Amino acid sequence: MRLRSVYLEPWTRFATGSELRGLFAKGYLLGTVCRAMSWNHILAPQLPPVRAEYGRNAQVWLEIFREGLESGVRLGAS
Repeated sequence: MRLRSVYLEPWTRFATGSELRGLFAKGYLLGTVCRAMSWNHILAPQLPPVRAEYGRNAQVWLEIFREGLESGVRLGAS
C-alpha cells in the first residue's frame, strides 16, 4: 500500500487520494485481463509441453479478474 501511495502522490493535483485509489483498483483489474490475453497470445504457437507447463497462467489472471469483479473492484482501493 505504501508503494501505491508513493506512485499515486504526483497525481493528487488532478484528483483526490480516494479517487486515485479507486482508479488504481480498476486499472489493476483491467491489467489482469491484459496479462491473461498476453499469456494466451504467447502460448498459442508453442508446442504442447510448453503450453502444459505455462498454460495455467492465463487462467490464474482471469481468476484474479473474476474475484475482483465479485468483490466490487475493491483491490487496492482502501
